[in-house]
Amino acid sequence: MLLNYEYPPVGGGGGVASSQIAKGLSQHDISIDVVTGGFGKLYKEDTISGIRVFRVKVLFRNKLATASFISMLTYLVSGFVKSLSLIKKEKYCLIYSHFAVPTGLLGTVLSKMFHKRHALSIYGGDIYDPSKKTSPHRHFVTRKLVQWVLNNSEVIISDSEETSQKAREYYSVKKNIHVVPIPYEAKSFKKISRKKLGLDSKSKYLISIGRLVPRKGYSELIRTFKFIKDRNIKLLIIGEGPERKKLEKLIMQYKLIKRIFLLGQKPEEEKYQYLYRSDAYILPSLHEGFGIVIQEALQAGLPVFTTKDVGILTYLKQKENYIFIDISKTEEAAKIIINNLGKNRLLKVISRNNMRVVRKFSFDHLIPSYMQLLK
Repeated sequence: MLLNYEYPPVGGGGGVASSQIAKGLSQHDISIDVVTGGFGKLYKEDTISGIRVFRVKVLFRNKLATASFISMLTYLVSGFVKSLSLIKKEKYCLIYSHFAVPTGLLGTVLSKMFHKRHALSIYGGDIYDPSKKTSPHRHFVTRKLVQWVLNNSEVIISDSEETSQKAREYYSVKKNIHVVPIPYEAKSFKKISRKKLGLDSKSKYLISIGRLVPRKGYSELIRTFKFIKDRNIKLLIIGEGPERKKLEKLIMQYKLIKRIFLLGQKPEEEKYQYLYRSDAYILPSLHEGFGIVIQEALQAGLPVFTTKDVGILTYLKQKENYIFIDISKTEEAAKIIINNLGKNRLLKVISRNNMRVVRKFSFDHLIPSYMQLLK
């Protein structure tokens, strides 16, 4: 039984990660049932890539990308009821929770009630989010809850050394934390021209993909662009979220409406079409437990500009795969972007490196590690 309060198309990176792991495991004849939160008109029961998915009712989840506090709480209740009915019918050998909160709490309780083994994957925001006042590490009660969940899981898997360090730092974890990156399956799609995407053939495009929330650093990125005077350097942002109106106002304020484009949420194929027609990827996040979007950029062969607190950088090399920027120092970040976008030879080398390095995240490389830990 795999538990996650969000699962594609609902949610962000953590939902995608759990679905990738589930898909990889199912290819090795492991039967998996997923209990996750519902949304809109999505089927209550579905089969996706051979995996049974049960979507339970949650309250006040109004957007695909972001969850409310109440939706997480109600998932605990409705997820518990659904899990009870499934456990009575199925002979699960393992409960596998994704995110320490809220899902890990449900998985730990169920594992103790039914004497089932419990594995837990942690992703970053459930452990530490510097942009949120509600981050679990800031409050005594949630800190103790997360500590209890971590220390009562038989196996803890972290997607990066960064997340693992935060868990040890804030939650006194007594168990070993196994660091295994999120597996990535290269996506197939139809390539189309810039013209069909409405892009200018002469401009250089930076692209970023993510939820429009404070942690993603898009306000700082827009402020950085006011120091980039070259009108042929433009920015595409794919994603939705509660900060959209604030970002639109900033774009208007700095007179960047012809250079920064909020494209909203895009279907998977269209997202990759934009990636392949861009010149570089930029990740301005204040903190990123892993960064699946960088895997997508690697597949597209994009050079990457990124901030430091990003988990996937554990597996990559500076100036071979990515270039650092400090997004809090907007003028300095702008200079680094301008200077490096002019280094065509360097960008071509990074592009070739990235198309090769993405293979280390393939199912063939990583799913055996997950299988070994879960056994």
